[in-house]
Amino acid sequence: MAEIAASYRQRARMPPLRPSAMPRYFFDSDEDGIVYFDDQGTLYDDFPLVRKEALRTLAEMARDGLPHRRIAVKVRDDRGGLVLEVALTFAVETRHFDERIFQIDLRTN
Repeated sequence: MAEIAASYRQRARMPPLRPSAMPRYFFDSDEDGIVYFDDQGTLYDDFPLVRKEALRTLAEMARDGLPHRRIAVKVRDDRGGLVLEVALTFAVETRHFDERIFQIDLRTN
């Protein structure tokens, strides 16, 4: 399952780990409370790009399948602090009704 979570983030695009002035952000995938940690991270110098990447990743997770009630992307900074979380919650409610109300008499008089 960790390989699937890793596919949400195109690791081939990620720069290698090395000291940098740019902050590194880690995008963890959360599927109904099961968290897949990003152990590589990605360098970003602009926080709006971090937000955009988190939203893109969440959209990919939703597109790939919705067996979960809640999916989220949690973004950590290089000190491990949570700086952003985007989430989708899916709920289905069944409402019971009296079928007799919806019956139509199609007989002609």
